[in-house]
Amino acid sequence: MTQGIAISSITTWAADNALASAALITASEHNTHRGNVRTDAANKLLAIQDLETSSAGTSAPTDKPIGKFWFDSTNLIMQWYEVANGTLRVAVSRDKTETLSSKTLSSPTITGVAAFPDGTAALPSITNTGDLDTGLFFPAANAVGIAALGVEPLRVTVTTDLTDAVVAILSTEESTSPTTGALTVADGLGVAGALWVGGLANIAGAATLQSTLAVTGVIKGTTSGGLGAFQAEAAEAVYGWIETGVAADNGKWRFTADGEGLVLQTLNDAVSVAANIMNIQRTGTVVDSVAFSGTTLTIAGTLAVTGVTTLTGGLAKDTSVATNSTETLLIGGVIHLDPATYTRAGVTGVLATYTLPAGTLAVDKQAVRITVWGTKSGSAASAVVQFRFNAGAQVSYTIVAGETAWRVIWYIVRTGAATQDFSASYSANAAIATDSGTDAETLANALAIDLNVSSINAADTVTQEGFIVEFLNFA
Repeated sequence: MTQGIAISSITTWAADNALASAALITASEHNTHRGNVRTDAANKLLAIQDLETSSAGTSAPTDKPIGKFWFDSTNLIMQWYEVANGTLRVAVSRDKTETLSSKTLSSPTITGVAAFPDGTAALPSITNTGDLDTGLFFPAANAVGIAALGVEPLRVTVTTDLTDAVVAILSTEESTSPTTGALTVADGLGVAGALWVGGLANIAGAATLQSTLAVTGVIKGTTSGGLGAFQAEAAEAVYGWIETGVAADNGKWRFTADGEGLVLQTLNDAVSVAANIMNIQRTGTVVDSVAFSGTTLTIAGTLAVTGVTTLTGGLAKDTSVATNSTETLLIGGVIHLDPATYTRAGVTGVLATYTLPAGTLAVDKQAVRITVWGTKSGSAASAVVQFRFNAGAQVSYTIVAGETAWRVIWYIVRTGAATQDFSASYSANAAIATDSGTDAETLANALAIDLNVSSINAADTVTQEGFIVEFLNFA
């Protein structure tokens, strides 16, 4: 059937004339009434049949009553008239792409690909009911953006593959604590490759890096006490840095802390230790020594030294700003002073001893000056005193009768690792005597310097009242 009949167009039933009680009906009236009944019944049957079968074919039906269905057998689409004589609306399409506007799908299952428009941060294409400015959108080819409150805090972009995939956090929120900022991580954050920080990096807890950390800005710690903002924990903790654009073997440095102390080292390009520039040794909280190594040590301000200082070489003192000429300022000083009184009464033996530390005279032309003084009392007999270096007498003097006060000034000068020159002068009351010579002690060893009474009368006493050793640096 190609033509439908809408229920609203059915001919109405013919109205019976009002009949009076006991009125007679003529044959004509009866026949007319029967004809109207048959016509109306036929029309209703046709309308019902039209609704049941609708229309099918390659062309739309010519009649367009409201509610009319037509199955397009060519395109396999079921369509219907929403209003009489109106435009056909698609009801069902088996395998055609159609647009649904303002439709609500309850828990749909989609097999295949669901395509969405690009959308924007303000109106993302995949969004939430009642929160239309939050969701997913597609800002560019091969890119997915996450929108929230109409802005884009995060975007994922891939140009070719995972090697150039970028997850960009576009938020400008500054981090002021572990729970604020553009990216907050409640638990651990693992970085398998290089981590670049272009600005300020605040690390409140521990940071473990198994690869390279490249920083173009500042690493700033918020810890004011304890071990501070940055720490390395290991049996041999190492902190190093590499300069670029420098000559070979000239750009690698490191601090290392182990059983030998805290050491600043230079490294070659093969990362082998070239030199220890600074070495700090400690015992508990006490710093035992600080050693520097280098061709030149420049001190811009005041150098205050408490205790004994051993200096190999001299200091360069700027004497003319205009010409920048220098002179060598040689450092020396007292390394031993003993004001105690030592006596030998009628017996021979050593009065006092000082042990010169090993390596004190490390360079040729370095020397020590020993000054010893005292008295002699007792009989008129003489006494003999020896000035010894490593138990070997370099100089001997006789304190003759009547000499009650005496003094010796004695120089030992390094001429080689195991050779020395010496010179001494002796004075007692008005008498003066001098002596000189050479010795052959190994200066790398610790060596004793002492005053020995080798001959004395039983009734006499030789007393030592002072003992000074000075380091002289002429190197």
